[in-house]
This record gives sequence, structure tokens and C-alpha cells, in this order.
Amino acid sequence: MYITRFQRHLLAFFFLADFFLLPMQAYATHPLITDDAYTQGKGNKEAELDMEYSMNEDGQTRQEVYQLKSIISYGASKNADIVLTVPYWFFHADGQTADGLSDVTLEYKYRLYEKGPFLIALKPGISVPTGNAGRGLGAGRPNYWITLISTLEAEPDLLFHANAQFICQPNTSGYIEKTFSLTLATEYGFTKKMKLVGNIGTSNNPGTVSLTPKNFILAGLVYSPTERVDLDGGIKAGFNRPGNNYGLLFGLTRRF
Repeated sequence: MYITRFQRHLLAFFFLADFFLLPMQAYATHPLITDDAYTQGKGNKEAELDMEYSMNEDGQTRQEVYQLKSIISYGASKNADIVLTVPYWFFHADGQTADGLSDVTLEYKYRLYEKGPFLIALKPGISVPTGNAGRGLGAGRPNYWITLISTLEAEPDLLFHANAQFICQPNTSGYIEKTFSLTLATEYGFTKKMKLVGNIGTSNNPGTVSLTPKNFILAGLVYSPTERVDLDGGIKAGFNRPGNNYGLLFGLTRRF
């Protein structure tokens, strides 16, 4: 029953995404998790449709998650963007299955420094508890975060990005879990239409007694058939026990 329902929602999601793409420039290169310090420019827009399958095992439980994200980014000014993300989840864990809308997020990205090839941006954000927390589809409460972003243009076809992010996650007991993460990414354009991307990152492990950080590594490829369209794919893997998982990522970006 859930699969059929998921398929119906999936078709509806693609229809809505196509609607947004028809009338809609670039944001952080998917499948990278690390953001870049670029902004859209005043009045410019971008639409993304991102898909991810992830699996996590800890020796006792196994969790599989299919996640779809529709992301709309709008250039509010030359140096500032407003970014809206609407996620849809389907997951299976311990014999339980659920699907539906997850928590919607709203972010404001401001590029505060630019000198030569080096850029710095700040990006605060908030999540709205639109997902059903009782079914595992949302946090049940708003989360807040702020991300410090830097980009270095080493060569025209070689970019480096770094992010430092701090997240406050109030749980249903009123306790605020705090997460700090660091990520690094690179992009290398080896042809006019093809780009290799890579990403590594680490974060603390809130909500547990473990002091071991969660680490990941990601590699992907971006194909741009035109200047306005990107197709991408990637694979992500955790490489220590708290991050013992892997994910497959795919995306479509349309620029105007």
C-alpha cells in the first residue's frame, strides 16, 4: 500500500517540479553537500530537483530512506539569496514504513566578502515542522542553524569550498542538541560540459554518549548539456562507525 502511495506522490512531485522549472540560475553544485559562496544576482532564480537514497546500519537496525527535494532559490539582491527547500521522504526502518512531506526549510544567504578569487558568505536558516514527527518524518520543532561559507577560485576550472555549520535542534523533551560540522569540497571542470566533484566532512554525534565524530566522503559527476541545465549523480559513504552508511544522489538543475 505504501509503495503505491509513494509512487503517486512521486509522480505529483515530478509534475510540480516540472512546473517550477519551466518558468525559471546556479546555486551550490549538486551532488555536493558543501555550499559555495556565490549568489544568484538580483532577480535571478534557480530550481533544483534532487533525489537521494541512503542506507544506514548500526549492527542492530537498518534504515533506508528515499528523499526528494524541490529547491527554489531567488536573488533578493546582488549579494543575497532566499532559498526554500521542500523535502519529501519515504523510509523503512525496523519493519516500519512511512512516507510524506518532511520539514520545509527557509534560508537566507548573504555574500559578505569578495576579493579576487576568494569569497565568503553567511547563511542562516530555519526549518518549519511540517513533517509528521510521530511517523518519523520531521523533528516536531523548528531547528535553527548558521553556516559560514568560503570559496576559492584556484583556476577557472578548479574551485574549492569550505563550510562550518552550527545547528540547534530542540527535541520534544525541551533539550537542545547542538551539532557542529566542517566540510570541504572541490570542483574540477575537465571539459566544457563535464565536471568532477568531491566532498569530505565531519560532524559531532549529538544525542549519544559517543564522542566519535560522523565522517563522510562523496564523489560525483556533473554533466551540463546546455548552459542552463545540469544533470548530476554521486555516491556518498560514511567511513567510521557512527557514519556507517552510504547514499546515492541524483539531481536536475535549471537556470534562467
